[in-house]
Amino acid sequence: MEPAFRALWSANVIANIGVWMQTVGGAWLMTTLTADALPVALMQTATTMPSFLVGLPAGSLAVATAASDVLVGLRLGPGRADLGGTAA
Repeated sequence: MEPAFRALWSANVIANIGVWMQTVGGAWLMTTLTADALPVALMQTATTMPSFLVGLPAGSLAVATAASDVLVGLRLGPGRADLGGTAA
Protein backbone atom coordinates (compact mmCIF):
# COMPACT_ATOMS: atom_id res chain seq x y z
CA MET A 1 0.00 0.00 0.00
CA GLU A 2 1.30 3.45 -0.89
CA PRO A 3 2.23 5.70 2.06
CA ALA A 4 0.16 8.61 0.73
CA PHE A 5 -2.89 6.38 0.31
CA ARG A 6 -2.39 4.94 3.79
CA ALA A 7 -2.21 8.45 5.28
CA LEU A 8 -5.34 9.62 3.45
CA TRP A 9 -7.23 6.47 4.32
CA SER A 10 -6.26 6.77 7.99
CA ALA A 11 -7.28 10.43 8.09
CA ASN A 12 -10.61 9.54 6.50
CA VAL A 13 -11.26 6.81 9.07
CA ILE A 14 -10.46 9.16 11.95
CA ALA A 15 -12.68 11.89 10.47
CA ASN A 16 -15.55 9.43 10.03
CA ILE A 17 -15.23 8.28 13.63
CA GLY A 18 -15.47 11.93 14.70
CA VAL A 19 -18.60 12.43 12.60
CA TRP A 20 -20.16 9.30 14.06
CA MET A 21 -19.38 10.47 17.58
CA GLN A 22 -20.95 13.86 16.87
CA THR A 23 -24.05 12.21 15.40
CA VAL A 24 -24.50 9.90 18.39
CA GLY A 25 -23.82 12.74 20.83
CA GLY A 26 -26.32 15.04 19.15
CA ALA A 27 -29.03 12.39 19.06
CA TRP A 28 -28.32 11.49 22.68
CA LEU A 29 -28.57 15.14 23.73
CA MET A 30 -31.84 15.61 21.87
CA THR A 31 -33.35 12.51 23.49
CA THR A 32 -32.40 13.83 26.93
CA LEU A 33 -33.96 17.23 26.15
CA THR A 34 -37.26 15.93 24.79
CA ALA A 35 -39.13 12.68 24.37
CA ASP A 36 -40.57 13.80 21.04
CA ALA A 37 -39.06 12.07 18.00
CA LEU A 38 -39.40 15.07 15.66
CA PRO A 39 -36.59 17.21 17.12
CA VAL A 40 -34.26 14.21 17.11
CA ALA A 41 -35.08 13.52 13.46
CA LEU A 42 -34.67 17.19 12.56
CA MET A 43 -31.26 17.29 14.22
CA GLN A 44 -30.14 14.25 12.24
CA THR A 45 -31.50 15.81 9.05
CA ALA A 46 -29.73 19.09 9.75
CA THR A 47 -26.38 17.34 10.15
CA THR A 48 -26.63 15.24 6.98
CA MET A 49 -28.53 17.57 4.63
CA PRO A 50 -25.57 19.83 3.70
CA SER A 51 -23.51 16.86 2.49
CA PHE A 52 -26.47 15.58 0.53
CA LEU A 53 -27.22 18.95 -1.07
CA VAL A 54 -23.59 19.66 -1.99
CA GLY A 55 -22.75 16.08 -2.98
CA LEU A 56 -25.38 15.70 -5.68
CA PRO A 57 -24.43 18.81 -7.70
CA ALA A 58 -20.72 18.10 -7.17
CA GLY A 59 -21.13 14.58 -8.52
CA SER A 60 -23.09 15.83 -11.51
CA LEU A 61 -20.44 18.47 -12.18
CA ALA A 62 -17.68 15.87 -11.97
CA VAL A 63 -19.43 13.59 -14.46
CA ALA A 64 -20.41 16.38 -16.87
CA THR A 65 -17.02 18.09 -17.11
CA ALA A 66 -13.42 17.07 -17.39
CA ALA A 67 -11.45 17.21 -14.15
CA SER A 68 -8.91 19.62 -15.63
CA ASP A 69 -11.67 22.08 -16.58
CA VAL A 70 -13.06 22.03 -13.05
CA LEU A 71 -9.63 22.54 -11.52
CA VAL A 72 -8.89 25.45 -13.84
CA GLY A 73 -12.28 26.97 -13.05
CA LEU A 74 -11.72 26.65 -9.33
CA ARG A 75 -8.25 28.13 -9.66
CA LEU A 76 -9.51 31.12 -11.64
CA GLY A 77 -12.68 31.62 -9.58
CA PRO A 78 -11.23 33.52 -6.59
CA GLY A 79 -9.14 35.72 -8.89
CA ARG A 80 -12.19 36.72 -10.86
CA ALA A 81 -14.10 37.46 -7.65
CA ASP A 82 -11.27 39.71 -6.45
CA LEU A 83 -11.12 41.54 -9.77
CA GLY A 84 -14.87 41.98 -9.80
CA GLY A 85 -14.87 43.27 -6.25
CA THR A 86 -12.15 45.85 -6.86
CA ALA A 87 -13.63 47.07 -10.15
CA ALA A 88 -17.06 47.76 -8.65
